Amino acid sequence: MTPCWLSPPLCDICKTGWGRLNGTVATCVPCAPANCARCKGSTPNVCTVCLPRYFRTSQGTCKKCPANCVECENLTGKCLRCKPPTWDADAYSWAPVYGKTDAGTCVLCTPTSPNGGYHLGWCAACDGDKPSKCTKCVDKNNGFPMYVQQDKDCGFCTSLHGDKCLKCRNGDGKCVICDTDNGYIFDGVFSCKKP
Repeated sequence: MTPCWLSPPLCDICKTGWGRLNGTVATCVPCAPANCARCKGSTPNVCTVCLPRYFRTSQGTCKKCPANCVECENLTGKCLRCKPPTWDADAYSWAPVYGKTDAGTCVLCTPTSPNGGYHLGWCAACDGDKPSKCTKCVDKNNGFPMYVQQDKDCGFCTSLHGDKCLKCRNGDGKCVICDTDNGYIFDGVFSCKKP
């Protein structure tokens, strides 16, 4: 197996984990750091691009991103994007849901509500520094529009506006997008009506 994408004798692009060595005949040399996707052929012991879920250190090595993190910042290792949740259709809930902290780690969301949290299973995101506070609600099974209520519980727009509203504002649940395909327009007070 040749590490070059194009046939020798002259290699223009090397495969993942290899670096291009310039010279009269450009060849590919293996990158020395573990979990390295790209390096320069002249300095194969210094990684320039790491594999997904790894970050490049100032020494040119690759380290694993924090737990439950799918993308992290080079040099610092701070998480940029946490692992997305999976919808469990049988349980009608997202699990597990992670929130990103200001420190750049991912923590498990543990949404709670003073009203008992009837719809907390639809919580699809939280603030990592306040993991009990839901920030996004999504009904994956039926696709009904949802919003985050003032108590951080999940609510259905249909319970406030019937099937006239396609999107509600977080907090107060006022409608921000009416179902114009079915003839509804704004009524001037954050709800929808027929003209």
